[in-house]
Amino acid sequence: MKTLKITVLLAASLFIMSGVMANTTNFVVEKETYISDIPFSTHEVSARSMYEIAITKEFTIEKESYINDIPFNTNEVVSNGLYERAMNENFNMPEEETVDDIPFNTEKVACTLICKR
Repeated sequence: MKTLKITVLLAASLFIMSGVMANTTNFVVEKETYISDIPFSTHEVSARSMYEIAITKEFTIEKESYINDIPFNTNEVVSNGLYERAMNENFNMPEEETVDDIPFNTEKVACTLICKR
């Protein structure tokens, strides 16, 4: 019985040793280059699909009631603002020479119309 145990133990050790010796070979796996096997852009397909779904949706917009949340007339406010801006503008114009283009005496003419003496 002892010899049988020794024989089984010896056979098992030889079996394990042969397995260890067999694994010493190195398998070198080269990296594969990129293979473009998908002939389309998945992002574009997804975007197109979402666009088509969005187009087929029907939207109904309900009419809103009038809300008087602006307590003043904007046209009047703007007109007043433009008026104030124009009145605050200083126009510096050069002094012109006097031109004697009236051939009569206005004081005399006015007096004859008003005074009538």
